Amino acid sequence: MKSIPLTQEINKQVGEQIEHIRHLKKKNVKGMMSALNLTESGYRNIERGITGISVVRLFQIAFILNVDYLSLLPYEKNEGKVHDENNFMNSMKQQVIENYEARVKQYKEENNFLKERKKALEGMLSKLL
Repeated sequence: MKSIPLTQEINKQVGEQIEHIRHLKKKNVKGMMSALNLTESGYRNIERGITGISVVRLFQIAFILNVDYLSLLPYEKNEGKVHDENNFMNSMKQQVIENYEARVKQYKEENNFLKERKKALEGMLSKLL
């Protein structure tokens, strides 16, 4: 049974694949960073695998390179096959769920803060009137 690749390994392999396809498509870094609204170091960190990318960013890069998003996913070096798509998609799904839950928590906290501010402001206003 194969072990699930570490996040760093996936980031590095995806970055290498993006760089490889970018070269094949004769796209330069400046064009990519401009289209993605990134700094040069921000874009280069993606290709180096230092920065992981979201599913949305993966689709954006695929669109810019005019390729299917699956072509940006890592390949088994000795078999030439795409990594087990289920493992990768499950990993991506888990990241999306975690990001969603973090956002919901953040919005709930902001909502509670705003409710408290509203209550305090209403109290101050009632004292003035």
